[in-house]
Amino acid sequence: MDKISLGELGGSSSRTYATREVTAGQVARPVHVAIAMWEEPWKSGKDADKQGWIIAVDGGKGKRAVLEDGVAKRDPDPLAVEALQQELQRLRLSPRNVWVVTGKRQMALRSLLEKAGFDVSGSFSPQNRAVRRANSIMQRRRKATTIQVSGQERRRRQQEARAAAPETRWLPSYSRMEATQVETVTISCDASSDTHSTGSVCFVASTGDFEVETRSTSASIDDLEMVALTKALRYAVRVGAKSAVIESDSAGALAAATGMHKRGSDGRRRGGIRGSVRSEYHRAWKAAKESMDLRIERVLGHSGDPLNKAADQIAYLAMRATIHPREASEAALKKGIDKSLRDATGVTSAVKTTAPRRRRRRRRGGRGGRGGGSRTE
Repeated sequence: MDKISLGELGGSSSRTYATREVTAGQVARPVHVAIAMWEEPWKSGKDADKQGWIIAVDGGKGKRAVLEDGVAKRDPDPLAVEALQQELQRLRLSPRNVWVVTGKRQMALRSLLEKAGFDVSGSFSPQNRAVRRANSIMQRRRKATTIQVSGQERRRRQQEARAAAPETRWLPSYSRMEATQVETVTISCDASSDTHSTGSVCFVASTGDFEVETRSTSASIDDLEMVALTKALRYAVRVGAKSAVIESDSAGALAAATGMHKRGSDGRRRGGIRGSVRSEYHRAWKAAKESMDLRIERVLGHSGDPLNKAADQIAYLAMRATIHPREASEAALKKGIDKSLRDATGVTSAVKTTAPRRRRRRRRGGRGGRGGGSRTE
């Protein structure tokens, strides 16, 4: 069987971190713009989809505006760019003074904005003054237009999505746990999911240690991000850290964590995060809090933070590897893990990587067995 390369494993959807880097020059621009694109069922027509945009403009006092519009069965990107240009003209603002942020997956939109002369980054950075307004309006829109479906219909759609998802060939899980006693440590967490059948969780520590685990699951991405936070907390306790910073780029998981820090966990499912996952996190947080100076912080994903970049890359590659035969993808995955760790922490591939031991479970649906390489060299 032919082995695939690291580039092939990453795929065409591999992350482009440069698009999310925020510069001091962008933040200093007098006009900030945030564009949120949406696509959802529209109540006015059966089975009709409507696509559109929310554009928030903040050019200072007297120069603020919000645009909201949508179209059916048309490409909304060029129309959104045209709408922004017309609004800036109305406000007498020059595109040269504008910093625009978009969603991280809006590649085509960013390309059109750049061709129109705008300075663009693919990140809803909190440093952009218009982001909060755009997010607030987007949340209200979702509540107003989301069509409620029965539990039976929801399960039917989930089954169809799982059936259409690529077959899971194996479930790679690796770790390196070389550090024994550490005074201070920074740990970055991330997760990746196909949203249907497979997800991966990962943390990378400043010591060079890491863990990545893939699993058969339809859990939400925030659920998986919280699992990664729990693993990071347990690692900080394991190495006896006196001071630890745990980083995550998941706003949803961090909001859930903050709520539990204040009110505890009642073991119930909330915000798409399972009750058992919440309870495990809360126990791990309490244990870590008792033994160290602990901070849990948000880091902007895909913005160049070395540990976050490594955690994201490893989680993503591990999830991608599951759809290829192990014999074809394992070597590329190990190479990607080593490269990500070396770039982030300076640890070389000479350090061995062993798979964590875990209780084996029978998988439902007969879609392949549990994988997990025993050693990366």
